[in-house]
Amino acid sequence: MGSICRNSEVHYGVVQVPSSLVRHYDWRFGDGQRIITTEVDIRRIVTAKGLFSDSLIIVYNDPALCPDTIIKKDHLTVMAPQALFATGASTCAGQPVQFIQQSVPTQNIP
Repeated sequence: MGSICRNSEVHYGVVQVPSSLVRHYDWRFGDGQRIITTEVDIRRIVTAKGLFSDSLIIVYNDPALCPDTIIKKDHLTVMAPQALFATGASTCAGQPVQFIQQSVPTQNIP
């Protein structure tokens, strides 16, 4: 996947597994969220920042087939820049205001 900003939508999908064979998909995300669905493609909003590993367990209709597990280790970095501004020494009504940029950049966002 790569890097995204916090509160971004992420798309996940299953390829090369015929959905007619699948009972359900069990998505387990590094931020603690879990989605069990029969949908091949899903979307979700990521609200936590950090480096995440996600996994998918594919459970088949045929009980003779063992579930498949796919793990993507450390594949999603969610960044959360934090804006911080201050005002100049004196601010009077009707006068221009000076803003001082005090934001702290997040890794990979200058």
